[in-house]
Amino acid sequence: MRALTSRLLSLKVWNKLTADVTQKSGPFLVKAKSSFSVSPKHGTFLFGNRSLSTETAAKVDPNIDANDNEVNLATLGRSKEKVDVDGMLINWDRAGNGDHVVLLLPGIIGCIQHDFAPIFKKMDKTKYTLVSWDPPGYGRSRPPSRDFSGVFYRRDGHTVVKLMDKLGYDKFSILGWSNGGITGGHIAADYPSRVHRLVTWGAHSFADERAVMFTKIMGDLDMWSPKMLEPAVAMYGRDYLLQMMQDWHKAVSEFYNDGLDATFKEGLPKIICPTLAIHGEEDPVLGVEHAEFLRDNIPNSKLWIMPKGKHNLHLRYTDEFLKVVTKFLDSYSISCFKLTTNLIHLYQL
Repeated sequence: MRALTSRLLSLKVWNKLTADVTQKSGPFLVKAKSSFSVSPKHGTFLFGNRSLSTETAAKVDPNIDANDNEVNLATLGRSKEKVDVDGMLINWDRAGNGDHVVLLLPGIIGCIQHDFAPIFKKMDKTKYTLVSWDPPGYGRSRPPSRDFSGVFYRRDGHTVVKLMDKLGYDKFSILGWSNGGITGGHIAADYPSRVHRLVTWGAHSFADERAVMFTKIMGDLDMWSPKMLEPAVAMYGRDYLLQMMQDWHKAVSEFYNDGLDATFKEGLPKIICPTLAIHGEEDPVLGVEHAEFLRDNIPNSKLWIMPKGKHNLHLRYTDEFLKVVTKFLDSYSISCFKLTTNLIHLYQL
């Protein structure tokens, strides 16, 4: 424990955590390797049930043009009209008019623009309709302040499903980064008939010493690199940012005794949709055992370890990330999902 604490609290290691960020977006970084397991016990899954019409979308946001597939990154994540969900005004955005609806869930303190701008820019918007949100307390979904009490990951899941209801989307796939991956797991377990595919990366499966110590470091803003701190302070202000990070550390520490949110672990066997768990080979935030845990406990799942990926692998290696993810989203069944490239290696375990 002492050695682990010493390593995690060292400034050199912290600089490693915050190195290689090519954008002022996304709170963390990542790296990866590759592996796979499959047990297709639930048949095949087809896509193409987009239930949101142009008229429905226009009622929610009259500035939406369903035929406009160009994304203005300067205004991404700045919806003109927020959606009321349980008395909270939720910020959201969408792009594309494809039949396959994809819900993108951001990570800790994340928001649409900071976490997913490259994906919104590069993902095929004639094939997919991309939807994302700022969770309550994050980004432009404020007030309220962020609430880390109880099983907040699952609470976020219920809230974003209600948002999708109001937007008119019945079925969708999920891309969940970090904390968003945990929320995505809850959604897939709680609403199995609504999720086509689940993709997670950088998502904790349980609380371990590394997670507790990492959140402790995050609660000390003096340990943050300028590339991390400046955009976060610009978004939230120093006082609110500090409060969120300290509350998050407290919540994860409380989870530690039970292994991070027992309802998440208990829900994994209930996930019936094809699932891809991604891990960055050089992710400084969490070890590969978290993605392996998802693979081993979700019946219809595979694991991909991305070479040279860190925690923000989708930001640093967007093209490679999307090559694998879109192939997975488009696969007729998980048993048909196979891919080998010069940069990416997927293999059966």
